[in-house]
Amino acid sequence: MSISSISFDAAALLCSLMLFFFAITDRIQRRVERSIFLLMLLNNILACLCNVLDFNFWRTALYHGNAVQANLSREICDMIFYASQITLAPLYVMYLVSLTGAQHVLKKRHYVMIMTPFFVMLAMLLTNPWHHGYFYLDAYAGYHRGPLVFLVYVEVFIYILFGIFFVYRYGKNMQTKKKAALLSSIVFASVGSVIQYLVPWLMVELLCITLSYMAVFLFVEYAKSEYDIACKCYNRYGFIEEVQKMLAIGLEYTIISFRIINFSEHEKVIEVEALQKMSEEIVSFLREQNPMNKIYTCDRAQFCIILQDGRKEEVSRIRETILSRMKQGWEVCGQEIDLQVSLSTFVIPKDFSNLRDIMNAVTRRYNKKGHQVTVYEGKDLNFLVRERYIETLLDEALDNGTFEVWFQPIYSFEKKRYVAAEALARLRDRDGSLISPGEFIPIAEKSPVILKLGRYVLEETCRAFKEYRLLEKGIQYIEINVAQRQLYHTGIGEEFKEIVEGYNVPFSCINLEITETVAEDESKRIKKVLEGLKEVGFSFSLDDFGTGYSNMSRLFNREFRNIKLDRSLLLKAQKNQSAGRFLEALPGIVHSMNAKIIQEGVETEEQLEYVRRMDSDMIQGFYFSKPLPMKDFADLVEEM
Repeated sequence: MSISSISFDAAALLCSLMLFFFAITDRIQRRVERSIFLLMLLNNILACLCNVLDFNFWRTALYHGNAVQANLSREICDMIFYASQITLAPLYVMYLVSLTGAQHVLKKRHYVMIMTPFFVMLAMLLTNPWHHGYFYLDAYAGYHRGPLVFLVYVEVFIYILFGIFFVYRYGKNMQTKKKAALLSSIVFASVGSVIQYLVPWLMVELLCITLSYMAVFLFVEYAKSEYDIACKCYNRYGFIEEVQKMLAIGLEYTIISFRIINFSEHEKVIEVEALQKMSEEIVSFLREQNPMNKIYTCDRAQFCIILQDGRKEEVSRIRETILSRMKQGWEVCGQEIDLQVSLSTFVIPKDFSNLRDIMNAVTRRYNKKGHQVTVYEGKDLNFLVRERYIETLLDEALDNGTFEVWFQPIYSFEKKRYVAAEALARLRDRDGSLISPGEFIPIAEKSPVILKLGRYVLEETCRAFKEYRLLEKGIQYIEINVAQRQLYHTGIGEEFKEIVEGYNVPFSCINLEITETVAEDESKRIKKVLEGLKEVGFSFSLDDFGTGYSNMSRLFNREFRNIKLDRSLLLKAQKNQSAGRFLEALPGIVHSMNAKIIQEGVETEEQLEYVRRMDSDMIQGFYFSKPLPMKDFADLVEEM
């Protein structure tokens, strides 16, 4: 054995010590897997140290000629080294078990199976002084491999198979870079073991293992992208990874999520440092409830706890402790901060069984106005399940072309007949019943499905114009609602143009309805899209006028074909004299802008006469007709 033969071990020792220092001083919240990783490093440090000391004992024996003392010292070092060697692989497998969450589903018999090779090898090592199967020392303290040393490498191979199994079986949703780091570390350490087995004097095994640990630390343990350094807990990405891990193994667990509703209000008047300090203290408070629970911040005002103990009494205890503490407010940096909190508790997978629903439940801004503390749990969260069901129906209806487009006619006082209509989407449940638009439209508007729905409604409208010859029957145009989210899609102009031209329908036959919110949007993106639609040839109506808080001077900067007055204005005008005068003055203002008024929600003879007297141009409402399927609408306008 030469000095150069232990240089790799010396390098491995220094690297392992450095790695251990960084791992022990890292501020990331302690986890079971981090504790196992530290044990792995300590085990590797011990193995490296034994190899270095073993060489020095051998060299000292040669120099002083004291073979008996050298034999004893080397025997002890080699025994400790082999103990470290046979411990290394099972430790790494237990690290993978913890990292993938497999410990939650493994039974006692599984652990017995995993640890059996280790205990067999340990028993053989403890009896090595008698059978010399692993190693033996000659009279001059010279080290020699025994005939059974290959079993150490067999054990390593067995645990390699265990490790690969756990990564692939329970780490399905693990980040690709983490999975790659774990698998490559197994391969790299294995290569080092094979080299040392085939070339005993080239002692690279421990260095390869150390470099493998370094890869694991950098790409798995040192997970800064999943950690909120300021709050000292895991962030949204860490939460998602943990949830995916739990879902993959089918574990039942409880999540407590709470949001500080008035956090944004405090941001306007309280220093950032004070709020940051408060968030850090809240995390510390949550961790105190049970150090084994994992704490997450999904955003600056949202905190989540994944409970290791999901018993009802434990969940109730932690929930009540949180609520009691939040009611007291928070004093930080000499400032008293009052907190309005919404807290939700749900069991996975009982309440939600996929990541999308879980994240929707966690990030939803629950609030009951005027309540300092609001609690949601169990059945209180059923509406989220309903939302997900509606989203599924929306996707199915669009994919299968089963969405229905109905039309509500618009009556003209001047022409004394129907001259237009509003296209309205209709969605059926799986039992054939209609789902209220007030339920599915808001859900559609929150997701990209609104883009597909908008194109579908336009295409069905164009088809109706062509198939039922609506223009020849006096229907000059049809109103189609356009949601704000659609207008953030810069390609909407070209898409709409392509659809209309494909059916050879005049652009004047399509009138796009936008709300006051869209009309007041001053963003360059919205302006550009609206201008693009106008250049293509589309006209616009302002829908539901009277429901918002519009600045009228800004509102009427846009050119509208129609102003559609919301039904609520009509109801107020019938009961309130001031509202009545306002409504009666509107036609003059609107007409001066070359636009026309459509009064929505006309249902009675009295309302009809009132609207006629105030000089409205058109009406839309149940008085004349409710929304009708395409063919029924075509039959209605033909009869009139």
